[in-house]
Amino acid sequence: AADWLQEQNLAAVPAASAAGQTKNFRTWTSDRGTAIEAALVDFGYGDPDTKGDAYVVLEKRDDQRIDVPLNRLSAESQQAAKEEVRKLRAASASK
Repeated sequence: AADWLQEQNLAAVPAASAAGQTKNFRTWTSDRGTAIEAALVDFGYGDPDTKGDAYVVLEKRDDQRIDVPLNRLSAESQQAAKEEVRKLRAASASK
């Protein structure tokens, strides 16, 4: 079976970048070991009422965006994603 992150990496569609947003690029690794370099630019829930099915939106250097279910990332990348989400929330709260 192909790695989900690798499939998304190949199938991602270019999206417009948020103007003026500072991006923190890092290497994200899937639960199967595939790695890509991208910045976490957004997050959400597949089920907002229960906050279930959490996902992150990663943006590669070529501006392609990929929605990645949090549980499909490695444990280390999940922890990094949670830290990045905290930073995004803090930045949006201070605006």
